[in-house]
Amino acid sequence: MLSKLKNRHGFTLLELMIAMSVLAVALMGILPFFFYAQAQIKEATITNIALSLIQQKMERIGQLEYDMIHYMDAPFYPDTATQYSYILPERNQPPCTLMTPNPCGFQEWCNCLVDIIETHGYYFTRLINIDDPRNWASLNFPDALCEECGYSTGLYLPNLDTKGVTIEVRWNTPRGEQFVRSRTMIYDNAEFVL
Repeated sequence: MLSKLKNRHGFTLLELMIAMSVLAVALMGILPFFFYAQAQIKEATITNIALSLIQQKMERIGQLEYDMIHYMDAPFYPDTATQYSYILPERNQPPCTLMTPNPCGFQEWCNCLVDIIETHGYYFTRLINIDDPRNWASLNFPDALCEECGYSTGLYLPNLDTKGVTIEVRWNTPRGEQFVRSRTMIYDNAEFVL
């Protein structure tokens, strides 16, 4: 019976340990790529969430009447508290209301509307800037037609029935602050003529 056990072929403990060591070294070389891919997927997911926050707000602003797309010096609103309530109703909801003072609403430091959104376990800061060409009187726009060249420079000169909307969403990561930004032009359909 002892001779039958000696004649069995198989792996020794030493061979098994060497095979495990080789496998461990091979996996250690591949493992960082899995962590890198996981981090990239997480970053892409967060960026997707930020882009959807921009899209939601752009759609909301695009559905408003042209004269409601404003947040300063609107003559038909008696106070600044109601001027941007159509654009930024989130300022009266958490997490904005949980902070003192409430950071949401019009902020002079950026001359824009600010709100804070908590979604999917992340906090995002959304900045909404509305440019009204009627306030651009101090800017010097170049001529669209180059007299010396004899052709159009292709520069877009905004009409008075146009508002530019820029929305930026920021968030913090271990690598620092990240952001995505989107811009669009909104036309007054009542005055828009081709």
